[in-house]
Amino acid sequence: ADRSAVRLSFATCFAAARRCGSVVQLPANALAATAGTWVVLALDLPALLRAHAPDLPAGRCALRGFTLSGNLSFARAFTSDEVHSPLRLPPERAGEWPLALPLEPSQVWVDRYGWLWAPCEPAGAQGGDVAQGEDVVAAPTSPS
Repeated sequence: ADRSAVRLSFATCFAAARRCGSVVQLPANALAATAGTWVVLALDLPALLRAHAPDLPAGRCALRGFTLSGNLSFARAFTSDEVHSPLRLPPERAGEWPLALPLEPSQVWVDRYGWLWAPCEPAGAQGGDVAQGEDVVAAPTSPS
């Protein structure tokens, strides 16, 4: 087994974040609370791995996959070396964004959709009025 590979698993049944072998289990209660609203879950993967898999070699870790519990709706995923934010993208380029979501010309993105950072917004994100993921990913507990 590749010891530098990790999988992320988000579920509302997890009471706290913990690592089980190569799987990092993360509570998703804040996501469940957004039912009926499209929400972007923006993951700061280096920060998540430092917090929940500190024994993995820095910069040499592979994300093998992620799972969401059955009661969470999911549309798409992408990875990027850039830090994204709904407030950093000019409205005229919204359709070019990998997470383009429908928006009427009179609507403001942050008024219609949610955005959660996990574990928290990284430096340089310039997210402005977007929610932090303190409730999305709890502090790590002892490895089991």
